[in-house]
Amino acid sequence: MNTLGQPCRNLRLLHKWTQEELANKIGVTKHVVSNWERNVARPEINHLISLAEVFNVTTDYLLYC
Repeated sequence: MNTLGQPCRNLRLLHKWTQEELANKIGVTKHVVSNWERNVARPEINHLISLAEVFNVTTDYLLYC
């Protein structure tokens, strides 16, 4: 099963952002980003789109990488 957690974490680290910085960019809390990266939760569609926009990737990349 493909998960969002690893691509999200890798892209965040590539941009040299903390979880809090990423959270602020997309309007969620640091705890939410942490849950996504640990695959405890999945983002709602609007947050998935925001992640793709801030990372400049497609939603498919995030979901199927």
